[in-house]
Formats: sequence, C-alpha cells, structure tokens
Amino acid sequence: ASTTVGSLCCAGTTAAQVPIYGQRFLDTRNQIEKSKYVIAWGNNPAISKQGYFQRFEKVMENGGKFVVIDPVFSESASKASEWVAPWPGTDAALALALLKVVVDEKLYDEEYTLAHTCAPCLVDKATGEPVLQKADDPTSFVVFDKKSGEVVRHDQAGVEPALTLEGTSAAETHNTEFELMYAEAAKWDSAAAEAECGVPAADIERLAREYAQADKAMIIQNMGGFMRTENGTYAVATQLYLAALCGQVGHEGDGVSDAAGISEVKTGNPIEVPKLEQPVPSPSRFKFGEAILNEDPLKVNVLWSMTGNPMTQWPNTNMVRKGLERIPFVVTADQYLTSTALYSDLVLPVTGVFETEGVLANHRSHWIQLCEKAIEGPGESKSDLEIFTEPAKRFGFGDKLDRPMKELVSNVLEPTGVSYDELSEKKAVDVVGPDYIPYKDGVFLTKSKKDEFWVAAWKKEGFSPIATYSRAEEDARNGSELAAKYPLFSVQRKTYRSVHSTFNNLAWMDEVCDRQPVILLNAADAQARGIADGDKVVAFNDRGEHHGVAEVGERIKQGVVGLQNGWWEQQGGSSSYVTNDKWKTLGGTHCCNQTLVDVKKEA
Repeated sequence: ASTTVGSLCCAGTTAAQVPIYGQRFLDTRNQIEKSKYVIAWGNNPAISKQGYFQRFEKVMENGGKFVVIDPVFSESASKASEWVAPWPGTDAALALALLKVVVDEKLYDEEYTLAHTCAPCLVDKATGEPVLQKADDPTSFVVFDKKSGEVVRHDQAGVEPALTLEGTSAAETHNTEFELMYAEAAKWDSAAAEAECGVPAADIERLAREYAQADKAMIIQNMGGFMRTENGTYAVATQLYLAALCGQVGHEGDGVSDAAGISEVKTGNPIEVPKLEQPVPSPSRFKFGEAILNEDPLKVNVLWSMTGNPMTQWPNTNMVRKGLERIPFVVTADQYLTSTALYSDLVLPVTGVFETEGVLANHRSHWIQLCEKAIEGPGESKSDLEIFTEPAKRFGFGDKLDRPMKELVSNVLEPTGVSYDELSEKKAVDVVGPDYIPYKDGVFLTKSKKDEFWVAAWKKEGFSPIATYSRAEEDARNGSELAAKYPLFSVQRKTYRSVHSTFNNLAWMDEVCDRQPVILLNAADAQARGIADGDKVVAFNDRGEHHGVAEVGERIKQGVVGLQNGWWEQQGGSSSYVTNDKWKTLGGTHCCNQTLVDVKKEA
C-alpha cells in the first residue's frame, strides 16, 4: 500500500514555522480584535474565515489598521484600510525589503531579539553551520559576549550577546544569524523591491515602519496563496523573521496566525496505527499523471480516493485524468458523483456529517466537539470507517476497526484530559480558551526555546538555510519563450460558494451564486485582447484550458488573471487544468499561484 506525497495546502508553513518557531497550528484568532495593526498576507479572511471575519472589522472599529497584501482586490481588501498588490510569487522579496527598513532604521525590538531569538548566535564561515558548544547538544548555540569578549553559550546568565560582529575578534571567522539575515535583506532596498514586486518604494518603507512601531501587530498567513508558489517556504519564513525581530510574537494582540486549532493539546488515535513492515515509495501528487503513466516510482493497480477530489484540486488536470484512466481499478468514496467519480470504476456512497457518529478534534478548531448522528444516511450509504471495516473483515483483521464508537472516541480524547462523559454532557469543549496566546512571552517551541532562523532541513534539501529570494521559473517577466507565449500571471481564488470543491454542487447555491467559473481580468489586459465584461473566455497554456466568463475591471493587478478554484467537470471544469505542477520545491510547496497563461475569447 502507498499514498501520494506533496501538500496542496500549507506545506510552506510546515517547512518554515516548524523549524523556526518549533511548532505550527498554534492560532491567534482570539487575539485578532485586540490588535492595532493586522496584515492579511495573501489570503482572504472574508471568504476563508467567514465565521470570525467580524474580528478583523473590529480592529478598524477600535481605531486600528487592517492591510491586505494580494494581487486581487478581494472581498477582504474591499473592507480593509489599505490594499497592497505585489506581483505573484514575490512575497519573500517584499518581506525582506520590509526587514531591511526595520534594521536600517533600528525599528526592531533589540531586547526581545536578544532574549528570545537566535539572531546573535554564531555561524562558522568555513562550514556554513551554526557553532555548538557541544556537538551532541543541538541547543548549545554560542554567541559573542560583548562584556567578556569571549564566545559563550547563548543561554548563559549575564551575557551581552553581539548582534553584529564588526570590530570583534570573531568577525573574521564567524557571522551571526542576524548578519546572515540582513545580508539577504540588503539585496532588497525599497527601489529594488519596487522593481521586483511592483509595490511603490514609499509604501514599502511606510508599511515597515507602521508594522514595527505598532503597539500590537499581527500577520495573518493562514492558507495564503503566497505559500503556493516556488518561493512559498521562504515567503512564510521571512514573515516569521519580521514578526520575531519586531517583538510581535507572544503577547496580547500580536503574533502570526496559522489557521489552526487544538495543537495545544495532544489527541489520540481512534485505533492503534500499524506500521508497514516493508514501506513502499510514494508518487508525487503534483506529478500524479506522469508517475502513473511512467510507473515511477511504482506501478499502481488500484487507487482509492476519499475525502478529496483530485480532478478539481490536483494540478495539471489533463495529466491527472490520464493517470486515472490508466489505473485498472479506481474507487471513489464520496457523498456525491464528483468530478473524480466520473473517472472511477466503483463509487461508494458515504454518509454525511449529520449521518455519522464521531468526534471533531483537529487542527482547524479550538473546540473538541462530539459529532452525533442526527439522521440515518440514505440508501446503502456507510461511513468511511464502516466501508473500511467491511474489506478488513474479509482480510481477517476486521476486529481492529469494528469497535464501539464510544471506545474510538475515548481513544481520541484520552490524552486531552476531556472524558467521553464530559463531552457527552457539554457536546463541545473549548480546549484553548478565549485568552490563549501562542508562544506566550516569547517562549518558542524549538529545543532551544528560541526563534531559530538558520534551518538545517533546508540546507539538507540543497537550499539556503537562511531565507532568501530569487525569481521563479514561471514568471511573466523572465524574457523566456514561455513568458512570451503566456504573458499573464494567474492566481487561484476561493469562491464564496464552496470550500475548495466541497459544496459546489449544491443546487441552492445556483440560486444565490455564480453558476459558472468567473475569470477576473484587469481592464487593460481585457482591452488588449478584445474581451468585454461578460464574454465567454478561455484561460490556457500548454497544460490545458479553463473556460469561464470574464469579469473585467480594476479588481486585479494589471498583468494578472484571477481563476476560481473548485469548479467541477459537470460545471465546466477546474482551473487546475492550467496550474503549475512543478516538483520538487523547497518544503514541497504547491506552485498553483506561479502559473503563466493567456486568455482569449471563446471561439
């Protein structure tokens, strides 16, 4: 048995926040309205955080500022204090430019930086590695103590660490992590950043000052489209750098929001998870079609698709389709006849959320919630667990799955301290609390308890261990043959009628929402192609075509096209037909927002 690898969601956050801050899925949502300055970077909380978008509005009602950074004038941007529109995929350069202003003008919080980050820790120039006092102790970083003039352990009491080594005896052989970060930021003065990112230099400088000097400032990253680019991991990291250096982490009203929930408590598994005696290789989700057709890294005879919809979400949909058609037996378990079900040999009807018993205890909620069955599922539908249990019985291990639901839920709850009886009585328990603050008082969850800027895992993958920026392969300004052929950037937008592709087929949505894909065009780009508002159009490249209706205006940066993600084959097809399927990037980020296309009127 095997599975696919490669996250279509927030791989950049995992690859950056886990090594730098120590853990992810620690969420600031309860602190939003207490903030004075909120940046929604590359995401659209009015759509993706509908349940608590009012908290962002309260920031402005309380006299604070809400800034949206996005090439699209989104629903959130329409309600924000300011809209900043960079070129897609240039967010790491923009954040480094902000960082340069912060350092040059000494706007960083020096006390916080020295106490809670590895900025003063030494990196050996000869090896490029952090210096450890003890080779077998990964927390034994060292700093140059300005008091004694000696190299000492970073957490030794009474030391006065140097952020920069100029003029010290260590300067010839070492750098500090702070100096390495600044070396990357120094490449992006405001003029250079304006040229690369398309954001006016004056705005870059002002944003840096406003963010650094705000009493309480927050960056909202969750599920940001900027992550789904070639530089996505570095884009996340540079924002983490900025927040830490400005001391905007660990206090009321500040932090970096990560679309998360109950990672603050451990949960159990409903059943004991067995380990494969002989692990097998996994094909890339991004290169799924090629992997299947080339039988690389293995030949796939059966595919089981559940809790997803590859024909709407996986990149380069034409290749996904070819892969599905090549596999001898494809099973889809779903409530509906999805786009993927159309290419399946067997479709198993699954019960819905109100037709299934269970427990909600995952990264996206602050609550542990008992899921009680309200009605029986229609026809022969079964829960995913029941469906798996049936073949397990035939293979002789059905007893491992066929357990009472109370027992399975209790196994999940056991490490949390919430009992089944308590949950049965209360129905839902808030395990985070209204005053929860991630990384409270600057205590990070790395082994050193500090923000660690230098990332060994990146170096192991062959990338810079300090966040940097270089222009992506698929960029409209590269002067390449590809850019000449397809001169428009495209970015994916979430629709207000669905969550990715879920709910998009509900009939009543057609009564209140768009009934077909909308392709967002700047007026100048539309005029150059003879396209008027409301025309049927096609976004296309060598991977495929995506058909929709043009919305023409000033809601998107000139040179950029907005494509709506999640439309089914039955509704005209997914925008993923054209999306970039590059693999492998740093951290395994998905590059759907690093896609070049052109647009024409429907023939």
